[in-house]
Amino acid sequence: MSLADETANVRATAAGSPAALDDASLRALGDLVGDDPELVAGLVDVFLEEAPVRLAELSSGLERGDAVLLGRAAHTLKSNALTFGALELADLARRLELAARGGDLSEAQPLVTRIGLEWELVEPLLETLSRRSAG
Repeated sequence: MSLADETANVRATAAGSPAALDDASLRALGDLVGDDPELVAGLVDVFLEEAPVRLAELSSGLERGDAVLLGRAAHTLKSNALTFGALELADLARRLELAARGGDLSEAQPLVTRIGLEWELVEPLLETLSRRSAG
């Protein structure tokens, strides 16, 4: 089964969910890895393992007022989210990254909260993509 087919299956699973994985992003990833579903599953698994670490860094950076840590963690989340088509998560992380880079943490708390909530919506979609790609 191609990555495009897997994407359609994930989309069907996520019907009615406010979060979704962008088809075009997943097709681009499939093209990049030669539509190797096991490789896609492995990449998704790495993101699933790494994202909680980045989320913890966001919380820590916020607590300490560390704009550098916030910006770095937001940048990593943004990049990974874009790779897997989690566009809303990527946009929130991008906004936090830009704010942190500018040293303005006045909007950091609500962004960190929204990023955490969006991750809760995206995570099960990525888990489904991983299972279906590997299976």
